[in-house]
Order: sequence, then C-alpha cells, then structure tokens
Amino acid sequence: MRQACADVFESWITAGASRHAGSGLSPEKARELTIAMLAALEGAFVLARATRSTESLEIAGEVMARAVEEALGPAGA
Repeated sequence: MRQACADVFESWITAGASRHAGSGLSPEKARELTIAMLAALEGAFVLARATRSTESLEIAGEVMARAVEEALGPAGA
C-alpha cells in the first residue's frame, strides 16, 4: 500500500513538475513548487475532514495560487 501511494504521488509530482517546467521554471524549481502544492493541498484535505470545514482548502488554494503566480512572474511565463 505504501509503495502504491508513493507511485501515485510521484506520478503527480512528475506531471506537475513537467507542466511548470514547460512554463519556464527550472526543473528543480518546478519540482519544488509541485511538491509544495501537493503537500499543502493534501494537508488541507486532512484538516478539512477533521474540522468539517473548507477553510483549510480555501486558504491552501489561495496561498498556492499566489506561489505559482510569483514563480511564473508577472507575465505568467
């Protein structure tokens, strides 16, 4: 089960990093941003379930959207 989860997460990371790198980020920065996004959103899902509130999802989404915008620059690279 652990390996299956790791494989799925790695496939998401690879896909996200590829997308971000295609937008002009270095491969290292693209992977870092993708992992941060995944960690923030997965953590937000756990908090949302535990608190029965969407607040954590809304905040994580907003923060990560800003992080992507900052990473890509004002023109959206």
